[in-house]
Amino acid sequence: MPTCKRLLPLLILLLTGTACAGGTTPLAEAEPMRSYVWYDGDTPRQAWLDAEVVAIFGDRNDSVDAAVRSLAPAARQLPSATPGLRLWRLPQAVRAARSLQTLEPDARISPVLRDSPSPDGPMRALPGGVIVHLDPAWSSEEAESWLLSRNLQPAREILPNAFLVPSEPGLAALELANRLRQEQGVVAAMPDWWQELAPR
Repeated sequence: MPTCKRLLPLLILLLTGTACAGGTTPLAEAEPMRSYVWYDGDTPRQAWLDAEVVAIFGDRNDSVDAAVRSLAPAARQLPSATPGLRLWRLPQAVRAARSLQTLEPDARISPVLRDSPSPDGPMRALPGGVIVHLDPAWSSEEAESWLLSRNLQPAREILPNAFLVPSEPGLAALELANRLRQEQGVVAAMPDWWQELAPR
């Protein structure tokens, strides 16, 4: 009997520890937001992925909105002050964005990133497109040859030897920008970001 009395507190401690380790307690820490690096000229910047918000660019499309609701019936639309942009809150936003892009290949869909590791940080997203600044000493013919050799058709020339080139929307645009900035002759390359003007 004395042995049982000594074992009872140990048994309670083990059971409590098991429950906490299982993550069922409300005090369990939330998983940190994943961060990505992009470059503002030569300056590295960070953006943190919001795992619950996607951005859909372009005119309202009922079939895209229906696809959102079919993937996540509990999804809800967030207010947006930007014409032609719809923000949706839904679980597993990156996976949902990929699924939506498969269902609606003509839509421009991006996960939302934040300028700080806070779920309330200013938002930014990737509608597609990369701004590439090439060597200013190059002639227009040299710049055009560089673009064509990499199958980059410029959408428009923003400044002399600075071009907006098309890309897939979403993280593919960020990956392309980071890859291009390492190329010889590139002064800078960054995604053509959409940015929230007034944090909500």
